[in-house]
Amino acid sequence: MCKAELNEMLATAIQQVKDTGIKPYDRIIPEVRLYPARSYFGLCRYRKNIDSYEITISEYHLDNPKKAVMETLIHEVLHTTEDTHAHCNRWKEYVAMMNEKYGYNIKNSSSKNGHILPKSKEKVKYIIQCTNCGKEYKRKRKSKAITQTERYRCGICRGRLVRIK
Repeated sequence: MCKAELNEMLATAIQQVKDTGIKPYDRIIPEVRLYPARSYFGLCRYRKNIDSYEITISEYHLDNPKKAVMETLIHEVLHTTEDTHAHCNRWKEYVAMMNEKYGYNIKNSSSKNGHILPKSKEKVKYIIQCTNCGKEYKRKRKSKAITQTERYRCGICRGRLVRIK
């Protein structure tokens, strides 16, 4: 899928949202930004300096079906509507309206639809483990949590952490 086709899909997504009676923000940058993200399919970000929203799509998501990409674009456009920056009840109502009208399957996360992104090629170099509950924290990069483990606690039970790898 080329960049021009992706930008056309964004314009279509915005129009479909409007045709459903939902009012997206009137200033959405018409060009989709591609980013090699492995942790998200899409991202909607308000650019305060230009008073516009920018929609970013993971370049890896383009390997998924076109319908999945369109659902992600609509998901992000719905975040530009008033009072729907998170997945609040109003956002969920808008999603239900879009799903009903166009037969989409938009959800909070596309991974629930079976679409996937490739995992990072980096291998886990460090593992920290809670001495109390056994929870393991795997890290690919050295950080203060690795070098100064004694200063950190388990996020589940607040137990002490030790480096095991």
